[in-house]
Amino acid sequence: MKVAPRPWSLSITAKWHDAKNFDQLEKQLHKLKIDHPLPYYHLPIPHESQHSTLLAVAEICEFPTGKSAADHAEDIFSDFLLADPKLEKKLNKAFKPFTVQPARLKCYDDNTTIEFGENEEVKKLRDALRRILLDVFTAVARDRKGILSLLQDENKSRGKKFFGSIARSAHPSDLTQLRWVEPLPDAPALNFEEVHFLVSDEGLTNVHKEKVNSLRLPSKK
Repeated sequence: MKVAPRPWSLSITAKWHDAKNFDQLEKQLHKLKIDHPLPYYHLPIPHESQHSTLLAVAEICEFPTGKSAADHAEDIFSDFLLADPKLEKKLNKAFKPFTVQPARLKCYDDNTTIEFGENEEVKKLRDALRRILLDVFTAVARDRKGILSLLQDENKSRGKKFFGSIARSAHPSDLTQLRWVEPLPDAPALNFEEVHFLVSDEGLTNVHKEKVNSLRLPSKK
């Protein structure tokens, strides 16, 4: 029996290893002494895949036969760039570097997450970037089936909340039940001077391959 692919996503994503002070944060997490072990079924997220979503754009949940999920997802990403020839310029103009402060480590049934302090810079950036992409999504969705907008998502596209996982359950059906919280009072702030508009699988594992569609913001001169 052929199993349907898991959803892919379009997003504007902050890769943690791009951030200033991430090495210091990583070292501090390794030294952190906590009384609550991670669930045995949580799988650590590889260093290069650790990230936070600045703006969730779309979920790709239907895939045609005869084409890989990755190829189909990258075709849709290309459609976004073609729908507005000035999109890259607009996104570059809207993006501003931002700083977030790690606040706590939270363990749920389905993931273990670093939660950053609520941040007004994040909210303003999301508002600006979302306005640019609303019309582009509408144009692409007219000709593509199986694309769901995430531009109004309350956790990843609106507001001041900012977070990212360091481990995830091997079972996608696990419930989001909070198990424990560990404060991070002395964690260094992370400064992001760049983010990436990209298409990815759920674990952001595909973006390290060559010839992957992505757009760095701000674009390199």
